[in-house]
Amino acid sequence: MSEGHKIGVTRAIKGMMCVKEQETALIAAGVNTRAIWRMGQHSIDDIVTAFRPGNDVLVVAFLGILGKHRYDLLNPIAAKGASLLDLSTNKSHDISQAATFAEISKASCTAQTSPARASAINGPNKVGRKPKLRGKQLAEIKAAWQSPVGSNVDIASDYGVSLTWLHNHLGARKVVWK
Repeated sequence: MSEGHKIGVTRAIKGMMCVKEQETALIAAGVNTRAIWRMGQHSIDDIVTAFRPGNDVLVVAFLGILGKHRYDLLNPIAAKGASLLDLSTNKSHDISQAATFAEISKASCTAQTSPARASAINGPNKVGRKPKLRGKQLAEIKAAWQSPVGSNVDIASDYGVSLTWLHNHLGARKVVWK
């Protein structure tokens, strides 16, 4: 695949490479500064218009830049015979093939969600709802549940949980009714 006119695309993505860093990487890859387009500032139609029929190359710093607009951008430029160069892997893709298109789409989604995924796994804030009861309160509610004193509704309202929560987490109450 011979290389033609290189056209770069940038996009601001929180937690990823900033636009200036993307532009620097594109310029280092041989993209002319006048051929760098920023998604959000320029319309996709304007970006597609910049591609000439033949062997132009869309250059991106990483596939996450394409985002949810990847189909709107890649389909028309694939019809013009363009290819895609991902600088993060230094891999050139022939986007006219369906299998390659699916691979690009998957890589784009992964690149887009990886900062959030890493933050959820390694960050101080855990994903999901905080536990209603912890430590001492949990020990107290277990003791109250095993004790024959008090009704189920009273125990649930005292600790701010539902009867369903009590039964799901503590099992059936072992109280003998007279």
